[in-house]
Amino acid sequence: MSKKEDKSGGYDYSFLGTPDDDLVCSICLLVQREPVLTSCCGNHFCLTCIESVRSQNMSCPLCNALNFSTMIDKYFVRKTKELNVRCPQKGCLWEGTLGSLEHHRDIEIGDCKFLITTCPNSCGKRISSVQLDEHCKVCPRRPHVCKFCEYKGIYEDMSSKHWTVCENYPLPCPNRCGMLDIKRKYLKSHQESDCLLELVECDFAFGGCQVRIPRGELPKHLLENTHNHLMIVSTQCTQLMKQLPRDFNQTIHQELAARDAEILKIQDQLNQRDQEVKQLKARLQAVEEDLDDVKSDCHVLKSTVFVPPVEFVMTDFMRYKRNALQWLGSPFYSHLGGYCLCLSVDANGSEDGKGTHISVYVNLMKGEFDEHLRWPFRGNVKVVLCNLRQSEGSIAESIMFGYDTPPEVSGRVHSEVAESGLGIPKFIEHAQLGFNPSKNTEFLKNNCLCLKVCSVATD
Repeated sequence: MSKKEDKSGGYDYSFLGTPDDDLVCSICLLVQREPVLTSCCGNHFCLTCIESVRSQNMSCPLCNALNFSTMIDKYFVRKTKELNVRCPQKGCLWEGTLGSLEHHRDIEIGDCKFLITTCPNSCGKRISSVQLDEHCKVCPRRPHVCKFCEYKGIYEDMSSKHWTVCENYPLPCPNRCGMLDIKRKYLKSHQESDCLLELVECDFAFGGCQVRIPRGELPKHLLENTHNHLMIVSTQCTQLMKQLPRDFNQTIHQELAARDAEILKIQDQLNQRDQEVKQLKARLQAVEEDLDDVKSDCHVLKSTVFVPPVEFVMTDFMRYKRNALQWLGSPFYSHLGGYCLCLSVDANGSEDGKGTHISVYVNLMKGEFDEHLRWPFRGNVKVVLCNLRQSEGSIAESIMFGYDTPPEVSGRVHSEVAESGLGIPKFIEHAQLGFNPSKNTEFLKNNCLCLKVCSVATD
């Protein structure tokens, strides 16, 4: 069970019918738990109740005897175990014998979906078993794999701990050059070699040019300051000549001539760089246009990911059957960019299946891609009612939207959902829903049905 039950005193449960008076403990006034027979007056009490009296050296509550012994009465044990009770868990509709209640409420092997249990991820939350799966999907302490480096950790620790050191985590360039998803391990290399907004020294810093400008503006700076750079080089050369003997003048002049030729070559390279920058800008514009197309495709993909095979769970079946209500499943698409459909179930049947069968229908809905589809809808929808005992024995039927299907059923829907659908009025008899030992089938369990749409084949 979700927590250790207090087993002192009798059974404080809701019994179906009134238990016999001889099964009620005269001390706690509840149905006896582990009933014992006293040697003094032959009356029955709960084991813990009478043992509490004896431990305090008190007399028998009914005959006032001081010295008496007790023994388990197995006949009374069987009688109490055969009493019919309701499950004490709030929301559970289970009814059965007291002897089977403990098995029903066992957290590991029982089938009670309303037991209060502790989240297995150690988040501290206590929750009913029926809600545990949904909670584990959003639990902040659930296991999570980093999508950037496959590191396995805890979901709530990813952003605060792991992503601050993850080598593959995408970061924007700190210079705001436009690069938004640089892996952390490549960020330094990007700044040192590629970023057009990184501040760098002029190529003529060796000669005294103190300008620091973004790398992308360096070619323009070199082109526009050719004369100044030449003067810097000349000044350096003049100072050097003064430091050298006179017989080195001729060598220096030769070196200056070579440098002039190199500067001309650099000018040609700068012109080439300028052309490359223009080409890069054109490529960047093309990439931005492609990015807009990708975003549009992503929007389409988000709208169409819920496609067969899809599974639905119809809960609270008996309420729908008792009140003759229709259950509607979540919308799904026939395929990516296809028709929008939904599954509906009449729990108490419709048409010639009313009162004896459940009826299953497929309804068309207003979809995101109706403008681009052919109408009316033509296709084959395969629907399966799952056997909850084993993989075999499920019931599969096909619902065919053909050329003879009425247009009010297969035509384009302009409101949210079609007023009528196409289906099978006698999908399965009510009598076949429960447990069948010979076939090992059970379609209705815990007041729930499980249905699948395996495929939608369209013309």
